[in-house]
Amino acid sequence: STSLKADSYHHLSDSLSSVGSILGIVGIIIGGNWAILDPIACIIIALLFLVSISTFLCLPASAQFAGNYFDVNVSGGVQTPSYSPMDSGVSHTSGIGGGVSIGYKHFFNDNFGIGTGFGVSFYNAYGKCQFVERDSIMDASNSKVADVTTSYMQWTEKQKFAQLEIPIGAYYQREIGYKMSFQAGGGLLVGFPVGARYYITEGNIQQSFVLSVNPDKIEPSATINGDNECSGDLERKNATLGFFVDLGLHKWTKKGVGFYTGLFARYTASDVLVPKTQSITNPNGVYNGILASNQVTDVNLLAIGLK
Repeated sequence: STSLKADSYHHLSDSLSSVGSILGIVGIIIGGNWAILDPIACIIIALLFLVSISTFLCLPASAQFAGNYFDVNVSGGVQTPSYSPMDSGVSHTSGIGGGVSIGYKHFFNDNFGIGTGFGVSFYNAYGKCQFVERDSIMDASNSKVADVTTSYMQWTEKQKFAQLEIPIGAYYQREIGYKMSFQAGGGLLVGFPVGARYYITEGNIQQSFVLSVNPDKIEPSATINGDNECSGDLERKNATLGFFVDLGLHKWTKKGVGFYTGLFARYTASDVLVPKTQSITNPNGVYNGILASNQVTDVNLLAIGLK
C-alpha cells in the first residue's frame, strides 16, 4: 500500500525531527558554544521535511528493501584549527590534513538510513607573530617590579592536532544510474582530542625590562631563537561536539563491492583546548604558545575536502 508507506515516512520524519528538537533545546540550556546545536537542529529538521516530501512524491509502488554495509574511508583537504587572534599582529594560516575511518550504515528502505563509525583526523595550521607584547613582573605583595616588552620578529609556529571522531547521522540515497547512486548525510560529530602540539619553525623573540626603581634604564634579556626546535604540548579538553555533512556518489562494481567519492565538511563547535589567560611568552622568558595564551579564546577544528 503506497498510502501506508507514505504514512510510515510521516511517522519516521516526526521521530527524527523530535530528536533534533531535543538536541537544540539542550544546546540552548547549556549555552556557550553548545547553543550552535539549535540552528543545526533547525537545518536538519528542514532537510528531513524536504526529503520526506520528495520521497513521497517519487515513492514507487513496488516493495522497497533494507540494506546495510561497512565502508573504509580515506579523506583529505583543508583540515585546520580555526581561531581569531585578539591582536592584528598575530595571524593564522590554514593547513592541509587528512584522516582514515571505518563506518557502518543501515538503510531502512531504498532511501533512508542511519550510520555511525570511528576514525582519526589530523589538522594543521601556521600561526605567525609580528608584534610587541607588554607585561609586568609583580612581587609577593602584588607591587610592580618591572615592565616587560616582548618583541616577536617573523615568529612562526606550526600547530598540529589529532582527534578521534565518531559520526552519528542520518543518510539519504537515490539511484541515479546503472549501479550508481547519490548519497547525502549529516549529523553530530563526537570528538576526543588525542594530540595538540606546536613547533616553532622560524623567527626570533627579544625581551627587554624596565625596572620600576629605575624607569629610564632598559635591561635587555636573552633572545629566543626559533631555530632551536622550540616545541610543546597544548592542554586539550577530553571531548568535543560538532557536526558533519557528506555529499557523494556510489558506484557498485559487483554484488557487495563498490566505490565512493564525494565532498565532506566537519566542524567542531565546542572549544578543543582549555582556555588560558597568560601571555604568549611569560616575563621570565618561558614560551607558552599562541594557542595557550590570552591572544586566543576559542579554538575549533574545521575540515573541508574530498573523501
